[in-house]
Amino acid sequence: MKTFCELSESEFDAFSRSFRPASFLQSVPMARSQAERGYEVHYYGLKDGDKVIAAGLFTVHPYRKVFKIMTASGGMLMDYNNLEDLVLLRKGLIQHLSKKGIAQVQILPNFNLIEHDIDGAIVPGGYDNHHLVDNLLKAGFHHHGYHNHYATNDIRWFFYKDMSQIKDEDQLMESFGGQARWAVRKTLKQNVIVRDLAYDELDKFDQILEHTAERRQFNNRGLSYYQSLYHHFSQSGDVRFLIAELDLDLYEKRLKDMRAEQEAELEDARARHEAKPTRKMENRMMVAQEAIDGFNEKLQELEGLRPEGPVIPMAAAVFIRYVDSITYLFSGAYDRYLSFNAPYALQWEAMNWAIKSGIPIYDFYGTAGAYAHYDDEGVYHFKKSFGGVVIEKPGTFSVNPNRFLYGILKRISDIDEDK
Repeated sequence: MKTFCELSESEFDAFSRSFRPASFLQSVPMARSQAERGYEVHYYGLKDGDKVIAAGLFTVHPYRKVFKIMTASGGMLMDYNNLEDLVLLRKGLIQHLSKKGIAQVQILPNFNLIEHDIDGAIVPGGYDNHHLVDNLLKAGFHHHGYHNHYATNDIRWFFYKDMSQIKDEDQLMESFGGQARWAVRKTLKQNVIVRDLAYDELDKFDQILEHTAERRQFNNRGLSYYQSLYHHFSQSGDVRFLIAELDLDLYEKRLKDMRAEQEAELEDARARHEAKPTRKMENRMMVAQEAIDGFNEKLQELEGLRPEGPVIPMAAAVFIRYVDSITYLFSGAYDRYLSFNAPYALQWEAMNWAIKSGIPIYDFYGTAGAYAHYDDEGVYHFKKSFGGVVIEKPGTFSVNPNRFLYGILKRISDIDEDK
């Protein structure tokens, strides 16, 4: 017999790690992080006898200090083809939560809606899961619509890269577009160093994110949030806070070594030209001299960076590994160092982590472009340069356990109305 119930942490953990697709948003480490930050968390699900067949992490969020909204981001973890289970879930949520002061329960399913290519265009003959949306509606859930907003809690547009067939660095590099290949190779030549931040260094990460938040007009989550993620996901080695830095002494040595190579090239070409003048040797001398001039210019610029050294932090990002995916969650960069392409170095390190971990899905997380009627495509083009596909999610669905509370909430706010 199938029943709705509250699950233990161990029951939820076992199910969430076995379910596909998995989601770090639906995990025990995320639940513990949320609880540590003061949120009320619950695990609800369905059982067939003693067997768990559906599960979800639900977090209670206060709204206007009076109302409570419960959210399952990236969940429920269940078979959305099964209308009977969806009906049971909705009834169970209403019965269990109607007297607990919950005005609305929001579910953000993790299934992909319709197949898109790298440009966001719908793939002819590709998968189409609108029937799963229909099942949720038939079960009595309200759909909040197909919004195209980028900076929201219920992100709908993502970008994924399939890593399943990439086995080494050479294959990874070949999978990139021209811009990413050029930028990553440049960071390698410049000796941009990527390393893991320790817990007591997370203030550096927070400072970079705060700078980026001011520049790009978004809200920084804050140091306590990053510390909590680190604390709970690092216990299994599944989180990496990476920072890209420039060691000025190493950078200077690299520039001088490359300049010396071009000086030797210039001398060889000049000697050959003096022995037998040719257009080819003239071109070799011109190219070598241009390179030498470029290195001299960079060495001069480097001296201007000395007051900020000897090691300059340029960019940082956090990546979470969970079951079958690595998610690129947040990042930031100091704009005055953007010419060093440090964000590309961070992605290179994280994707190589995916290869070493045998992870098939690299999740660039939220994105938006012209395909979603979004004008600012900078973030999308950055992610697109590494190769992958646009992923569309179905959005938010809700049910109102307490109609009286929801009625009041609806009258004083712009919260979406259940039909």
